Amino acid sequence: MPTRYPLVMKTLAGAALASTLLTGCGGSSGKAGAASPTPTVAATAPADVTGATAEIKRNWAGLFDYKNTDPKRIDLLQDGAKLKAAGAFKDDPHPKPLAARVTTVTFTSATSADVTYDLLQNGATLLPGAKGVAVYVDGMWKVSKVTFCQLLALGNAGKPVPGCA
Repeated sequence: MPTRYPLVMKTLAGAALASTLLTGCGGSSGKAGAASPTPTVAATAPADVTGATAEIKRNWAGLFDYKNTDPKRIDLLQDGAKLKAAGAFKDDPHPKPLAARVTTVTFTSATSADVTYDLLQNGATLLPGAKGVAVYVDGMWKVSKVTFCQLLALGNAGKPVPGCA
């Protein structure tokens, strides 16, 4: 990994955190003392929000778990086989212990969700409050190709990443 990588990640992490703070501000339209409505599943969410959220968290963590074998990791990624064939996955005899911890999942449709996560390396937060997308493909919630390619581009000093064009 280039020596500039941590500096780039810290710069981007600061921007991501600022963006999170700015977009997270909003008012409340609820009236004091009003009864809370019964929760319902919106048309913009999967039928089992709790199960889908748990699967997204599990699969997001699994993609970044360097102990997982390539076939297992590829299954957790949208178009994973195509990205592998194009060379996006590098064979590395000394995998970097990266991890992802999902902090927020917001469903934008029954098959897509905005995901906020922290990217960690050796337990230290490399990229806090990162934004990504999970997609429901082939009966499974996966990390989107766009999210994966954005992360690869960060680690590749902005150079094109095979399979991501």
